[in-house]
Amino acid sequence: MSDPAGRHDLVERLRRVSPSTLGHLRDNGLIAGLEPIVRPLRMAGVAATLKATEYGAPGLVELAEASGPGTVIVISRPAGSRRTNFGGVVATRLVRLGITGVVVDGRVTDYEQLVELGLPVYHRGLTPIVGRRTAEPAVTGVPLTVDGVVINPGDYVFGDSDGIGVLTPYEAPGVVELLEEAERRERETLGSLGVGADSAHRVLLSNFSN
Repeated sequence: MSDPAGRHDLVERLRRVSPSTLGHLRDNGLIAGLEPIVRPLRMAGVAATLKATEYGAPGLVELAEASGPGTVIVISRPAGSRRTNFGGVVATRLVRLGITGVVVDGRVTDYEQLVELGLPVYHRGLTPIVGRRTAEPAVTGVPLTVDGVVINPGDYVFGDSDGIGVLTPYEAPGVVELLEEAERRERETLGSLGVGADSAHRVLLSNFSN
């Protein structure tokens, strides 16, 4: 991540392509088991990771502050937990810090507030059962496995209404070129079927509209 300008450009390019296009090329690096908080939705950023405890996620805001704009926060919660550590207040603070998305391998709360904020959030469900103050520390900056996909800090994470794609920093520049080319060819195919270029582009990007 030594090239912030290059990173920003790559994030913006990933925001405009679909994980399902990656799904035409391979099965790995694709998360299908989480739900977007709203549809349509688009998201892209560089992963910062946190492994939460049953009762909370101490250090979440500090992780966001240290990571900065263009970051997707990835949170792993204990399997089967009915609690959450993520809701409207925390999300509001993350928006103000320039966080571009949140992936919660667990439940969230404050649904209406999250939708109103417009922050892209993926989750496993909703809950009214929230965390408590705890002295047990969360762990940050570690690999997490979400829906069978390993997400390391610094990986590129991008998503739309269908799901989430994960790319390592090493493969991302080459893969995004393949995805852009695949979607260019798809637009041409739609055009040959009688769909105008502008309409075809809207069809392809409809899941990304805010």
